[in-house]
Amino acid sequence: MEAASQAKKLKANRELGTLALDKHTPNYCNTLQNKLQVTWSEYKDWMKQLQYCKHHVNICYICHMPQINNDLHPTFTKAKKGGETHCVYADIIAPIAFTIYHDMGSKRRAEAQFEVNWGSSLTTFMQWLMGMLREKSYSNLVDLFLWYMETERL
Repeated sequence: MEAASQAKKLKANRELGTLALDKHTPNYCNTLQNKLQVTWSEYKDWMKQLQYCKHHVNICYICHMPQINNDLHPTFTKAKKGGETHCVYADIIAPIAFTIYHDMGSKRRAEAQFEVNWGSSLTTFMQWLMGMLREKSYSNLVDLFLWYMETERL
Protein backbone atom coordinates (compact mmCIF):
# COMPACT_ATOMS: atom_id res chain seq x y z
CA MET A 1 0.00 0.00 0.00
CA GLU A 2 2.82 2.41 0.84
CA ALA A 3 4.48 1.86 -2.56
CA ALA A 4 1.22 2.67 -4.33
CA SER A 5 0.83 5.83 -2.27
CA GLN A 6 4.37 6.92 -3.06
CA ALA A 7 3.88 6.21 -6.78
CA LYS A 8 0.70 8.28 -6.76
CA LYS A 9 2.53 11.16 -5.03
CA LEU A 10 5.39 10.94 -7.55
CA LYS A 11 2.92 11.08 -10.44
CA ALA A 12 1.22 14.13 -8.93
CA ASN A 13 4.57 15.83 -8.45
CA ARG A 14 5.55 15.12 -12.06
CA GLU A 15 2.31 16.70 -13.22
CA LEU A 16 3.27 19.80 -11.24
CA GLY A 17 6.59 19.88 -13.04
CA THR A 18 8.73 18.56 -10.19
CA LEU A 19 10.13 15.17 -9.33
CA ALA A 20 10.31 16.15 -5.68
CA LEU A 21 9.43 13.75 -2.92
CA ASP A 22 9.02 14.73 0.71
CA LYS A 23 12.25 16.33 1.96
CA HIS A 24 13.75 16.56 -1.51
CA THR A 25 14.49 20.23 -1.50
CA PRO A 26 18.06 21.19 -2.48
CA ASN A 27 19.23 21.08 1.14
CA TYR A 28 18.23 17.39 1.31
CA CYS A 29 19.49 16.46 -2.15
CA ASN A 30 22.41 14.02 -2.20
CA THR A 31 23.27 15.01 -5.78
CA LEU A 32 24.81 18.33 -4.72
CA GLN A 33 27.43 16.71 -2.50
CA ASN A 34 27.81 13.26 -4.07
CA LYS A 35 27.63 13.88 -7.81
CA LEU A 36 28.35 17.58 -8.23
CA GLN A 37 30.89 17.86 -5.39
CA VAL A 38 29.22 21.08 -4.19
CA THR A 39 28.30 21.97 -0.62
CA TRP A 40 24.92 23.27 0.48
CA SER A 41 26.67 26.47 1.56
CA GLU A 42 28.11 27.03 -1.96
CA TYR A 43 24.65 26.54 -3.46
CA LYS A 44 23.07 29.03 -1.02
CA ASP A 45 25.78 31.61 -1.75
CA TRP A 46 25.12 31.24 -5.48
CA MET A 47 21.35 31.57 -4.98
CA LYS A 48 21.84 34.87 -3.13
CA GLN A 49 23.52 36.30 -6.23
CA LEU A 50 20.49 35.70 -8.47
CA GLN A 51 19.12 39.23 -8.44
CA TYR A 52 17.00 40.57 -11.26
CA CYS A 53 17.67 43.83 -13.07
CA LYS A 54 15.40 46.46 -14.61
CA HIS A 55 15.27 44.58 -17.92
CA HIS A 56 13.48 41.68 -16.19
CA VAL A 57 9.74 42.14 -15.81
CA ASN A 58 7.39 40.28 -13.47
CA ILE A 59 9.64 37.39 -12.46
CA CYS A 60 9.21 35.68 -9.10
CA TYR A 61 12.35 36.11 -7.01
CA ILE A 62 11.60 32.85 -5.17
CA CYS A 63 11.07 30.43 -8.07
CA HIS A 64 12.31 32.54 -11.02
CA MET A 65 9.14 31.84 -13.03
CA PRO A 66 7.77 34.77 -15.09
CA GLN A 67 4.21 35.76 -14.28
CA ILE A 68 3.08 36.32 -17.92
CA ASN A 69 -0.41 37.68 -17.17
CA ASN A 70 -0.98 34.98 -14.52
CA ASP A 71 -0.67 32.25 -17.18
CA LEU A 72 2.46 30.66 -15.66
CA HIS A 73 2.59 32.07 -12.16
CA PRO A 74 -0.21 33.38 -9.96
CA THR A 75 -0.21 37.07 -9.08
CA PHE A 76 2.65 37.93 -6.76
CA THR A 77 1.72 38.70 -3.18
CA LYS A 78 3.77 40.37 -0.47
CA ALA A 79 4.85 38.32 2.50
CA LYS A 80 3.21 39.21 5.76
CA LYS A 81 5.55 40.80 8.26
CA GLY A 82 7.61 38.07 9.85
CA GLY A 83 5.94 35.49 7.62
CA GLU A 84 7.29 33.32 4.89
CA THR A 85 6.45 33.65 1.26
CA HIS A 86 5.21 30.45 -0.28
CA CYS A 87 5.67 29.65 -3.91
CA VAL A 88 4.46 26.38 -5.42
CA TYR A 89 7.30 26.42 -7.98
CA ALA A 90 10.20 27.02 -5.58
CA ASP A 91 13.34 24.92 -6.00
CA ILE A 92 12.82 23.79 -9.58
CA ILE A 93 14.34 26.25 -12.07
CA ALA A 94 17.43 27.53 -10.22
CA PRO A 95 18.59 24.10 -8.95
CA ILE A 96 18.37 22.70 -12.48
CA ALA A 97 20.45 25.61 -13.83
CA PHE A 98 23.01 25.08 -11.07
CA THR A 99 23.19 21.38 -11.92
CA ILE A 100 23.59 22.11 -15.65
CA TYR A 101 26.61 24.29 -14.85
CA HIS A 102 28.22 21.56 -12.73
CA ASP A 103 27.53 18.69 -15.16
CA MET A 104 30.26 19.05 -17.80
CA GLY A 105 28.29 17.39 -20.61
CA SER A 106 25.15 19.47 -20.07
CA LYS A 107 27.25 22.59 -19.57
CA ARG A 108 29.09 22.13 -22.90
CA ARG A 109 25.83 21.54 -24.78
CA ALA A 110 24.19 24.58 -23.15
CA GLU A 111 27.18 26.80 -23.93
CA ALA A 112 26.98 25.69 -27.57
CA GLN A 113 23.21 26.25 -27.70
CA PHE A 114 23.40 29.76 -26.24
CA GLU A 115 26.75 30.64 -27.85
CA VAL A 116 28.43 31.51 -24.55
CA ASN A 117 31.46 30.37 -22.59
CA TRP A 118 31.00 30.35 -18.82
CA GLY A 119 34.44 28.87 -18.26
CA SER A 120 35.14 27.82 -14.70
CA SER A 121 33.58 30.89 -13.12
CA LEU A 122 30.27 30.41 -11.36
CA THR A 123 30.08 34.21 -11.20
CA THR A 124 30.29 34.45 -15.01
CA PHE A 125 27.48 31.89 -15.27
CA MET A 126 25.32 33.80 -12.77
CA GLN A 127 25.96 37.08 -14.61
CA TRP A 128 24.81 35.48 -17.87
CA LEU A 129 21.68 34.11 -16.18
CA MET A 130 20.78 37.61 -14.94
CA GLY A 131 22.15 39.41 -18.02
CA MET A 132 20.53 41.08 -20.99
CA LEU A 133 17.81 39.09 -22.64
CA ARG A 134 17.62 37.58 -26.05
CA GLU A 135 14.72 38.67 -28.22
CA LYS A 136 11.32 37.40 -26.98
CA SER A 137 12.79 36.17 -23.72
CA TYR A 138 11.82 36.68 -20.08
CA SER A 139 15.17 35.64 -18.64
CA ASN A 140 18.24 33.64 -19.60
CA LEU A 141 17.57 31.45 -16.57
CA VAL A 142 14.13 30.49 -17.88
CA ASP A 143 15.54 29.99 -21.40
CA LEU A 144 18.18 27.62 -20.02
CA PHE A 145 15.55 25.72 -18.04
CA LEU A 146 13.26 25.38 -21.08
CA TRP A 147 16.17 24.24 -23.27
CA TYR A 148 17.05 21.59 -20.70
CA MET A 149 13.47 20.34 -20.41
CA GLU A 150 13.16 20.11 -24.21
CA THR A 151 16.51 18.53 -25.04
CA GLU A 152 18.31 17.09 -22.03
CA ARG A 153 15.65 15.59 -19.80
CA LEU A 154 15.39 11.81 -19.83
